[in-house]
Parts: sequence; structure tokens; C-alpha cells
Amino acid sequence: MLSFLASSLLAISIICSVDPGLAGPLDALNWARMDNINLPWLPYENMTRCYGDLGCLNITKEWYHLIFRPFNVFPLPRSVINTRFILYTEKNPTDGQLLQAETKDTIMKSHFNPDWATKFIIHGFIDTPLSNWVSEMRDELITRGALNVIVVDWAGGSL
Repeated sequence: MLSFLASSLLAISIICSVDPGLAGPLDALNWARMDNINLPWLPYENMTRCYGDLGCLNITKEWYHLIFRPFNVFPLPRSVINTRFILYTEKNPTDGQLLQAETKDTIMKSHFNPDWATKFIIHGFIDTPLSNWVSEMRDELITRGALNVIVVDWAGGSL
């Protein structure tokens, strides 16, 4: 508890610190540069990378936030993240079918029903689709009947 309190107070003091040369709060990015701290997001400031059909991402100073987004780095390559979409329906409640966004055939040959509502389950950061809550939510949704339930597995980028 004390370490949490100390960390919180440090964050608050950084956010609220005042630069003697300015009449307002010190910008955290400039603070990091003044102290020559080697921060991983600094090399990517004002850079753009494009990811084919996914579009382009521009990392700017505005993208940075000391608390909510302290590391401004580009996403890992798609080959590393290896996002997978696994379909479950009442016809295949436990045996998922892999859907490939680039291959319509996988969707056409699956149990996907365009007349049904579709629900997505997306695990969080530092998590995988193997977590109990994912299968419990999937099972609960499937019991409700006519639904396409798609579990999104992006564990390659979340761990």
C-alpha cells in the first residue's frame, strides 16, 4: 500500500510540478527531455508508419499522456500479433471455427449466420482468450440462442 501511495504521489508531483521559468504546470515530455531520461516513446515523436489496408498511424506529442499512455510506440507487426477471429454458434458452441478476414471462403463455409446478431469478445492487455472469463462469457452468450460469437485473439500483441 505504501509503494502505491508513493507512486501516486510521485505521479501527482510530476503532473503538478512547476517550472520556475513558466507560469504553469511543466509539460511531462519536456521534463523528461530536460533530465535526459531515455524514454522509449521519444524516438517516435512526429513519425508516421503505414500498415497497408489498416491505414497509417502518426505518433505526435498529443498522443502522449503521462498516466494513460506513457509509452508512445508503434504497434508490433501483424505477423507478430497474429490476430485470430474464432467463431462460435449454437451449432459449434465449444469447437470454434477460425475466420480469416482476408479469405471470404472461411466465412462462407462457417456456421456464421448473417441474420443473427454478432457479439465480439476481446480479451484485454496482458491476457489471452484462454482466460476463464472468455469461455464463460462465450458459453453464456451461446445459451441465449441465435448469436454469432466471435472471440478475438490478439495475444501476440497483448503479452
